[in-house]
Amino acid sequence: MPSNRDYYYEDGIFFSKGSSSKDMLEDNEAVPLPKYPIGVSFRKADQIHFRELRTEHGRVILTQIKQKCLVDYLSSFYSVLPEEKDDEYSMSHSDLLKYSQRRLRDKTFTEGTNLVTKFGLPRRNLGYGGFATTYKFITIDKTYHVVKYITLDPRRFTTFEKIHEEYLITRDLDPKLFGVGLDIFASLKDPYHIMFVQKFIEGKDLISSIESNPRFQNPEFSFQVFKTIANSVHILHEQYNICHSDLKPENIMFDSDTDKIKIIDFGMSFRMDLPITSYTNVVNLNCGTPGYYQRIRSNDLEYELDYNYIGRAKDMFSLGHTFFNMLSYNNLWDNCSMKDVAYAKYYKTGRLLEYENLKRRYYETGQKEKLQQVVKVEIWLRYMMQLNVSARLTFYQMITDEWFRRIPTLHKKLPGGLY
Repeated sequence: MPSNRDYYYEDGIFFSKGSSSKDMLEDNEAVPLPKYPIGVSFRKADQIHFRELRTEHGRVILTQIKQKCLVDYLSSFYSVLPEEKDDEYSMSHSDLLKYSQRRLRDKTFTEGTNLVTKFGLPRRNLGYGGFATTYKFITIDKTYHVVKYITLDPRRFTTFEKIHEEYLITRDLDPKLFGVGLDIFASLKDPYHIMFVQKFIEGKDLISSIESNPRFQNPEFSFQVFKTIANSVHILHEQYNICHSDLKPENIMFDSDTDKIKIIDFGMSFRMDLPITSYTNVVNLNCGTPGYYQRIRSNDLEYELDYNYIGRAKDMFSLGHTFFNMLSYNNLWDNCSMKDVAYAKYYKTGRLLEYENLKRRYYETGQKEKLQQVVKVEIWLRYMMQLNVSARLTFYQMITDEWFRRIPTLHKKLPGGLY
């Protein structure tokens, strides 16, 4: 096992001892170091500024400062889960949560392996979210992992129990289709933050791919990507009984080299075998990214629709908006609120203003083939985003439809027998 002494920094970049500085520097991936000593939020860390010094050979060297601060801080995080995976899987979900909570309460979790020893140090920042900042970590043997640095805030339902639930949801998912959770780390020095470690996924998020990959300019290719995503969500529902609850392009990874697609970020996900009674369940149904989810109204519950039905309907609505993103590079609306003009128009008249603008743009520019393609799927989009939950298109109806089945697939075979 490597120790903290096996690491050092040069030019703001993390190295393992014995590695070639010249080769590593060509990666040009700076480590986000805390600007101030331990205790200041790591989430707000920005790139450290170095003072330039010149050697007798004229080479520019940047001074190495505050590295120890970062390593010491991250080394204070220890896993709250059992060291042996067999012990972990022998426990029920509720028993594992109680075990982790007891280790936190009794402060006995520092007996295991710390974060730096097991998963290395941050290579670069991957992005910011509403509840966490995500980092790419690297070990001495150049193995990558994703670490979510989460700020605990019960007012926003960002609790240890919710993070633990995300881990339990993701640890057994198929790594070929979804982001997988590996471990949870906590620190006695910083009780307000949790580190959630996940498997690293190659590629870019879908929104970046849509903007940079010219293949998305072809609607036929967007149909293929859409089919792959829809099948993965269907597997998530049928095999794992989980509602993702926050489907959007930013939570879908696309590797342009292999055309592999994986769904990530299960922070708002929930199991669909729960009754719609408790306050927590209502929160699950009415949370997500503005514009990608429709608030559940009281009259939708009069049908006594269960969690399985409404959870699937929620993901279908989000998938519909994501499908439109792939076709147009725009949003249908920014918020599912009557204050949003585009949504209010759809709510009152059923008109999709942005979809009409998309068709008009293709017509005016003479792109007849693209116009025919988007007109063909308009009825699909309307049924996917039907405001009446009980009338919305279901995944079974979609998967078994002849038009959907004729769409060529990006992958020859995926688990679940859906291809």
